[in-house]
Amino acid sequence: MMRRTPLAEVRAGMRLARPVYNQQGTLVIPVGTEVSEGHLRRLAETGFKEVFIDDPSVPDVAVQEAISETTKAAALEVLAELFNKAEAGQIKGDLGTLYDRVSQVVKDIQDDLGSQRGKLIDPRIEVNGHDYLAAHTLAVTVLTMAVARLGSFAPKVFDLGLGAMLHDLGMALVPRELRAKPEPLSSPERLIVHRHPQDGLKLVEQTPALSAFTKVIILQHHERAGGSGYPRALKDKDIYPLAKLTAIIDVYSALLAQRPFREAYSPQRAMDYIVSGAGFDFDFEMTHEFSLRVAPYPVGTIVTLSTGERGVVLSVKDGLVTRPVVRVFTDRAGKTTGGFADVNLSQPEHQTTMIADPGQS
Repeated sequence: MMRRTPLAEVRAGMRLARPVYNQQGTLVIPVGTEVSEGHLRRLAETGFKEVFIDDPSVPDVAVQEAISETTKAAALEVLAELFNKAEAGQIKGDLGTLYDRVSQVVKDIQDDLGSQRGKLIDPRIEVNGHDYLAAHTLAVTVLTMAVARLGSFAPKVFDLGLGAMLHDLGMALVPRELRAKPEPLSSPERLIVHRHPQDGLKLVEQTPALSAFTKVIILQHHERAGGSGYPRALKDKDIYPLAKLTAIIDVYSALLAQRPFREAYSPQRAMDYIVSGAGFDFDFEMTHEFSLRVAPYPVGTIVTLSTGERGVVLSVKDGLVTRPVVRVFTDRAGKTTGGFADVNLSQPEHQTTMIADPGQS
């Protein structure tokens, strides 16, 4: 009985259906708390974009996070240490004891994902208040492993997870002002950024336990099927399959995040971008598989229909990720009706009704 609600739509008096944790994994606001104006100000100041609100109109909605708060906190802690040590020049080819911590986090993520029900994936990994690099890396890791475990890459999920955790380590060597620059990079600045796959590999290549599969992900995650990528401008047949999958999810996850130079994309708009690059930037078959697995409107998400009605997603069918069942609680003018009706967008009578994506211009 909960719905994922943008913070801008949360009002004082609403009740939390899920506890709120800070970036260290410490409980900030317990479940069941009635939200106050003070809570809302504090959440906004610390970077929260949405929370889960108790809603008696959806008692049959069960929203399951991809990984536990404990796993998330451990992952963010080790990622912060990885990037800080790399930036300080304290990693010189061998991760040393950091490898054990990174590999344990990957195993924990794998275990958490193994407890998931169903085959559809919520692409949003909620991380608040953390540096973009750590938050993005965690999102890429979870989503890549979640997609891989459901397909032919299942035997390589651990290696893939390690590669995803380390894929952007070389970005720690890029000056912070370039990472946060709000304007387009100059040609010399782009060359600096384009070195990060090679730099990342150099930072870890002497770690005995790292497999060749993991290392190739670090090196090739910015290569593109049509040859427009870097650092070697490889074409489709020369790019390792695990790196192709990571490349898709790296871009997708980056689009979902708000950056200094653009607003965050909605999950559907980000998916449209990825699908439009199939066969050119991204492997066609992998893009198709990815588009079937990732739900742009996950259970518990508030959506607006093309009719003007608003509601919450109740369920999503495998293979019909853009046509969920929506419990509508407003009329076409946006006025709360006091009741609700379930609209199954996959049924013929609703075939002309679409979800109005707020990320589309």
